[in-house]
Amino acid sequence: MLLLLLLLLLLLLLLRVVMMVMIFRQRLIVGHNRSASTDSRWASSGRRRVMAFCFLYIVLLAAMLPH
Repeated sequence: MLLLLLLLLLLLLLLRVVMMVMIFRQRLIVGHNRSASTDSRWASSGRRRVMAFCFLYIVLLAAMLPH
């Protein structure tokens, strides 16, 4: 039970790292032809999306766990 929870947390952390890497790569690609302000706004919206996904994932995990 605890092992399953730890495994899911590890998966969530991995997903978050992958998302951060994707955002960083997109910023590198986009950075050539866009200004810094729109670039940082894109990055912050991406971060917000990751946080929302993490929250949803945790809520679903809590709902699945037997009370």
